[in-house]
Amino acid sequence: MTAPFPNANQLPPQPDRDTGRPRPPQAPRNFHGRTGTPIGQALRKGASPPPAAHGPALEWNQQSRRSAIWSGLIAAALIAGFGSLLFSGFGWVTQWWCWLLIVLCGLAIYKATSNTWIAAGSDWLQNGKQWVDVYKLVEVKIGASGTSQVLRLKDSHGRQIRSVSLSDVQANQALWDLVYNGILHSVLSGKADPPKGTRKILSMPGGNGSLPGPMDHPR
Repeated sequence: MTAPFPNANQLPPQPDRDTGRPRPPQAPRNFHGRTGTPIGQALRKGASPPPAAHGPALEWNQQSRRSAIWSGLIAAALIAGFGSLLFSGFGWVTQWWCWLLIVLCGLAIYKATSNTWIAAGSDWLQNGKQWVDVYKLVEVKIGASGTSQVLRLKDSHGRQIRSVSLSDVQANQALWDLVYNGILHSVLSGKADPPKGTRKILSMPGGNGSLPGPMDHPR
């Protein structure tokens, strides 16, 4: 297949920083999640966003409060089950410190999941307190964290996203479209030179030798 975007001049343009239009073509994904930007649910606060000159958040991916509560409850149940196996029964229920441990573990998981979010604007990606300008990337790498693939990015200003789950970024197609377009611009303009393995995973020039054909944005 011939690469549809053989050089930077033929790439889809960067979307307007305020409106997000025109949206980039649908980007190829390795993980086909179904998460979309929560409708009627504001992006959680807790980290300094990029400067206002970079425009507002257009898409984000975050776990709902209800899901975070369920994660905490499941974690607590698993700890309780482990305690039953460890004590060969339910003798642990009479120990106050066991209940305290269960509650603390459940709360820790709830807090961790409820505070996890990823956001993207026209030209930026943010993961927690870390953010980069995706059109000025100098490093694009795919690494591993346990059994998960992670995306590592660094821009020309030295800002870094040291590790963000590739599946989490790709779960929201519209968010990934924005990020992928910026990565393409950085790579095809010569600012970034990803390793061969990274190019192949992200379906970029130099990896499998071609890029998927552009498709209309689903939104």
